[in-house]
Amino acid sequence: MDDRESRHQSAYSHRAEDHHHPGSPHSASNNTVELYQAVFDHSNDAIFVIDPEEDCIVDANPRACAMLGYTREELLCLPISAIHPSEMAVLQAFAQSVFDNGRGWTNELSCQTKLGELLPAEISASVIQFNHEDASGHAVERRHIISMVRDITERRQAEAAERELALVEERNRLAREIHDSLAQGLTAIIWQLNASEMVVKAGGESARESLNKVRDLAKESLQEARRSVWDLRSGPLKGLWLVEALEKETAKIAGLNLRSAFNVTGNERVMPGGVEAAVLRICQEALANVLKHANSSQVTVTAAYLKSGIQLTVTDNGIGFDSGIPLQWDKEKGGFGLISMRERAQLLGGDLSVKSSLIGEAKGSGTVVVATIPAPGERQPTPEKQPEATDD
Repeated sequence: MDDRESRHQSAYSHRAEDHHHPGSPHSASNNTVELYQAVFDHSNDAIFVIDPEEDCIVDANPRACAMLGYTREELLCLPISAIHPSEMAVLQAFAQSVFDNGRGWTNELSCQTKLGELLPAEISASVIQFNHEDASGHAVERRHIISMVRDITERRQAEAAERELALVEERNRLAREIHDSLAQGLTAIIWQLNASEMVVKAGGESARESLNKVRDLAKESLQEARRSVWDLRSGPLKGLWLVEALEKETAKIAGLNLRSAFNVTGNERVMPGGVEAAVLRICQEALANVLKHANSSQVTVTAAYLKSGIQLTVTDNGIGFDSGIPLQWDKEKGGFGLISMRERAQLLGGDLSVKSSLIGEAKGSGTVVVATIPAPGERQPTPEKQPEATDD
């Protein structure tokens, strides 16, 4: 009998023990052994008993065999290094920690199956001690480690999927930021240039004012681009209260043939940063739509502070449009703005409605966009000031 077989028999000789008569001193002990054996054999987790000092697997339960694709006999003939071929340094450090502390846990090891597949594992281990009779018949105390091993492949896959989803959401957020800042600023500049074309031909003070308006819009777009970059690190309202930012956006679109007005009702107060950012972006998108599509002469923005949130209303007297919000963006038909506005409101538990029409009695009666966003856990501090952008 070689030393490996001797260790198997000495440590787990209960596998071959005869049953004692009921009522004998050994009966209760035998029942306990059978109970522990049943737990070992029927555990849903893989259980290994290993001897790290000798680099051998002393025992393994059926779940361990199934997880790695070996028979029990095959596993007991393998060194531990066959299961952790490229992680022995990590395993030895873990085993020493378990010996020192009596127990341990790790999720930094993988188990290699019979087919060569690596399974990420979560391992909980503890020390077991017993007396072993050596070749000369002397009792020698030995230490083994019993470890419960759980295959966490599905967990790791779920974590990877969650990270991928977070990346997709971040890409969508960045797309909204670009659309809501640079694209809208350029739209305003183009609109103002078109409106200025006639007065530029006539020259004079009106032409100069029109060109100054375009220059101011270009400066605003530059500042907005810088603000978008700044927003990647912090909030979008640096230097402004929400009401100030909304009023500024409203005034910015006023031109030769378009008047704008801003109103605020309710108890004005600081909202959570995510709510304020969403309201500002929705307002910017709604105003951009007025410039691009409405052909209106009047637009009114109203910020209504409610008991449990805020409601933004943007109203124009333009030609109206089909107010159905598309389910997804079509690069040929557009519609990203409405989708962006709806997503921003819904991500914060709010709602967005659009009332407009190109047909029937409502035709030509303008458009009303209403965004209502709840604001649980409102805060009171004054927003910090963002450094002013320069013209360079």
